[in-house]
Amino acid sequence: MADLPRELRQLRPAAAAILPAASRDKRRKVQGEVERRTILDALEQSGWDASAAAKLTGYSRSHFYRLIQKHQISRP
Repeated sequence: MADLPRELRQLRPAAAAILPAASRDKRRKVQGEVERRTILDALEQSGWDASAAAKLTGYSRSHFYRLIQKHQISRP
């Protein structure tokens, strides 16, 4: 949450429902990019050890592996 712009952090669930579709789509895209970058950074910091990277991010190992698949991340 701390990485999001102030105006998005302050939105309540009901307020988020009235955002124009374009704004919601943009927000989802940005959130996906942040998630992908977080995963890549953790993998790079851990020497591409997915279990260690999962610990760095606070995700469970199984969830971390699902995120790797979701974002189609492969070792360079």
